[in-house]
Amino acid sequence: MKLLKPVLAVLLLCISASTFAAGVIRLHPGNAKTINFSSEVATVFISIPEVMNYKVINNQKIVIFALGEGLSAFIVYDLDGNEIYNKSVDVVKRVVKKGVREIRADQEKGASDE
Repeated sequence: MKLLKPVLAVLLLCISASTFAAGVIRLHPGNAKTINFSSEVATVFISIPEVMNYKVINNQKIVIFALGEGLSAFIVYDLDGNEIYNKSVDVVKRVVKKGVREIRADQEKGASDE
């Protein structure tokens, strides 16, 4: 029984994370994503235009693009006013990771500059 509780906790965390991720589109500033719809798009709503914006390509295709860091709602309605798409757009800065060799080279360069 003691082993069952941690296993269930991990399982619930995995399910919660995947459910949350399903409702979020993550972009970096300057990136874009094309979204296709099976229904005809009539209205598009975004909650924070400083974070992201969109361009209607045709009546079933929209491109969203990231502007600045933050979280914005992105909701699409069909001709009858029905909600056909609802996601959050999370715009985050791209984290640049240096390799170990690059860090060592930077450290060695810094040591030789002194």
